[in-house]
Amino acid sequence: MRGGAGDDSYVIDTLLDNVIETADGGRDRIVLGGSLLAGGSFSLADYANVEELHFHGQATGRLTGNSLDNMIFGGMAADMIDGTLGADAMLGFTGNDIYTVDNAGDRVTEIENGGFDTVLSSVSFTLG
Repeated sequence: MRGGAGDDSYVIDTLLDNVIETADGGRDRIVLGGSLLAGGSFSLADYANVEELHFHGQATGRLTGNSLDNMIFGGMAADMIDGTLGADAMLGFTGNDIYTVDNAGDRVTEIENGGFDTVLSSVSFTLG
């Protein structure tokens, strides 16, 4: 799948799908299908020009960002979310999620009664 100028959304339902996105081509997102991870992992590191990662599923997954300021949305189970470089926004939804915070600009958002979540931080970070 190839994007261009403007905001693009890519639905990935197999790990064989390929996304090609240009730099400064808008705000782009990858949406992962429900059972794609099944306890595995997905990283935006292979997609240098994609800013958002959305996981729509019931399985546990490890979701990792890239060097951009990412928005990463977990699924409905316990997820491990790490935005890596950049000031990232991370949302885990339900399940006992684990967030890695390594930038003072990172933000973690949880829904009410969304599980017992953990924030692993290597920088000064205020929960609130």
